[in-house]
Amino acid sequence: MIVDAGLLEGSGISAMQTIEQQRTTQHIFVTGDLRRFQTPHPDAIILEKLYFEPQLVAAIEQSLREPTAP
Repeated sequence: MIVDAGLLEGSGISAMQTIEQQRTTQHIFVTGDLRRFQTPHPDAIILEKLYFEPQLVAAIEQSLREPTAP
């Protein structure tokens, strides 16, 4: 799942916390400002906009290798 860290209402971080209350899922956060991005998971996979296909592919491959966070 590719999740935008900032949304008009709420955040992608809070959305993932809600989703993971039901089940764990591999995910990648996307943000336009890495300095303002804060997640409770220190090992979260994060892409900063503007990213290109090779970075996205690498992030997806990394998420598939790592176990999901509780």
